[in-house]
Amino acid sequence: MPRVVLGVSGSVAAHRALDIASDLTKRGIEVDAVMTRGAQEFLRPLAFEAITRRPVTTSVFGDGSGGAYAHLRLATEADVLVVAPASVNAISRLAHGLCDDALSTVAYSFDGPRIIAPAMNPRMWANPLTGRHLLTLTQLGWSVVPPVSGDVACGDHGIGRLAPVPDILAAIDSALSRR
Repeated sequence: MPRVVLGVSGSVAAHRALDIASDLTKRGIEVDAVMTRGAQEFLRPLAFEAITRRPVTTSVFGDGSGGAYAHLRLATEADVLVVAPASVNAISRLAHGLCDDALSTVAYSFDGPRIIAPAMNPRMWANPLTGRHLLTLTQLGWSVVPPVSGDVACGDHGIGRLAPVPDILAAIDSALSRR
């Protein structure tokens, strides 16, 4: 059975990760959600547990979802890692190799196909540092599902909305087909 680690970072678009998890689960793909502290400000782990029927990892130090080494187990057992939505903070942390939360430690330990789907305010998307960090990630082998133009939660309009769920699912399917 294919297995996907779904990293969810702190973004208003975090609720759309539930649609990704639901669709993958309905297709018989095991989904292990890993939530950052920021993601938990928007959603509770229980939402992903209800959809995936699997524990959610929220801490690198063990949180009842597999013990202190859950991040290593997830990285070893997964076929694909996808971070959706990926906030500016998550992108920056991954690009710089910071490794002190559950998502970053799974990502740092994972050696398979990695996908990142940014979601943020258009001004944050336009910041040259965002582009630099995404370039670093692509040079490290990450695939980027770019954000789209539209209205964002704060009322601004521009590029920054999380890509449509079908686009993210297509990237996951493509990665799974190469495994």
